[in-house]
Amino acid sequence: MYHQLNAAQGFLELGDSDSAWEELESIPAEDRAHQAVLWTRLEIYRTKQKWDEMVEIAKHLLETSPDVPQHWINLAWGQRRGVDLQTAEKTLKEAVGRFPNEALIHYNLACYSCVSGRIEEGKAQLETALRHEPNLKATALEDEDLVGVW
Repeated sequence: MYHQLNAAQGFLELGDSDSAWEELESIPAEDRAHQAVLWTRLEIYRTKQKWDEMVEIAKHLLETSPDVPQHWINLAWGQRRGVDLQTAEKTLKEAVGRFPNEALIHYNLACYSCVSGRIEEGKAQLETALRHEPNLKATALEDEDLVGVW
């Protein structure tokens, strides 16, 4: 399993999601529910913009490992694109209560607030994100969702 998983992740890094998918499909059925396999499948769905599928895997990962902040972020990412912004925002508001120091949750909430026209709220969320992870500023300066902040 690990050889195919590593190969799939390598193909993803090279931007070849089709070959990554093929590698995952070659993993024995009994190993396909492994967290790392599901995580990689989720990333393939992200690159292919298959939001409904991404949401389903993110929900499963969240149910099995609710203490992993990235699962919440991934679920919201897929929900924003495949469901609606309000659902994604609701997910992250729940997540921020569980992980108040997780910069990426605050960062994404800043984006959602700004896109929704709540610029001051977005600024406050972004300030919180940057307090926890100052290196996010370079990303924030180029993020179209945050144009209203600058």
